[in-house]
Amino acid sequence: MTSSRPARAVHCWTQRSLDGLGGWDPDRHPARFADAFGHLILELYVRLRRRGRDLTIGPEAPDGTEVLVVLLEEIVSYDGRLQPDAAGALAGAARRVPSIVVVRGDLPLAVSAPSFLTTEVMPNRASIVDTARQRWVPVLAQRGLRPRLRRRGSSVRTLACKGFDFNLPSELRDGSLAEAFAPLGVRVRLDCDPTTWPDFRRIDVALCARRHNDAWDDPRHLRKPATKLVNAWVGGAIPLVAPQAAYLELVRPDQDALVVAHVDEIVESVRRLTTDPELVRRLQQGGAARAREFSADRVLDAWEQLFDDDQPAP
Repeated sequence: MTSSRPARAVHCWTQRSLDGLGGWDPDRHPARFADAFGHLILELYVRLRRRGRDLTIGPEAPDGTEVLVVLLEEIVSYDGRLQPDAAGALAGAARRVPSIVVVRGDLPLAVSAPSFLTTEVMPNRASIVDTARQRWVPVLAQRGLRPRLRRRGSSVRTLACKGFDFNLPSELRDGSLAEAFAPLGVRVRLDCDPTTWPDFRRIDVALCARRHNDAWDDPRHLRKPATKLVNAWVGGAIPLVAPQAAYLELVRPDQDALVVAHVDEIVESVRRLTTDPELVRRLQQGGAARAREFSADRVLDAWEQLFDDDQPAP
């Protein structure tokens, strides 16, 4: 833990069923609790307890709770409607708990968080508009990652894009990139099945991009964290990142990632990687350093510091 303050009593508030949580090891059973609630609340709860942090979880905050942490979608729906029962129960708890930390998750930024919160954890720094209440905290990499095989060395033979089919850039789905890469000896791998997302064993380059009507810089990307980028670094692949806020605020171009604004730049970047082994080595070394920066221990340090430094708003 990085804060000089004493550890504060933290409660993860939820009205959801917690069946299967007891004894859960996120590393041995990564497919369990695979939604946003599982990643942002349950995994955080389990990993911090395994560190020795005394956390509680459930619909009732014990006496003496100093920090209450909750996922925003527990109390507000995706269309912005308040969920009265949950919001009322949480508001009641807020009257006796000094600090309320709301984790935004994947809700649209137009959906407002409750006024009684102390801190709102945002998906990236660019989405922060209220500097008094909003904070960015690094995300945990996807659990169960299987890193790139060392024997692949500096070879660049496979580019992968991980995500649901409907979120992939159209150039991937229509095969035009695969055709452009063929003369370079590079194949395109589309990992649309979530069970394949943690597997980086035979991936040399990871394309980190989402589409919204094929506008890669669409402002709706502000609601997304840099999970794909962090996964690429921790997984050992060289990231090619679209110019989206969560990526641009973290990457050091040509040092730990390459920025690609459109399909021609993807092709040119892959061509550079297949012909410039020094660039590949530099990006691999830079990515390895960033992987350590976003290791589970470093991310958990940041969350603990948030909990222990968070104070009620004046």
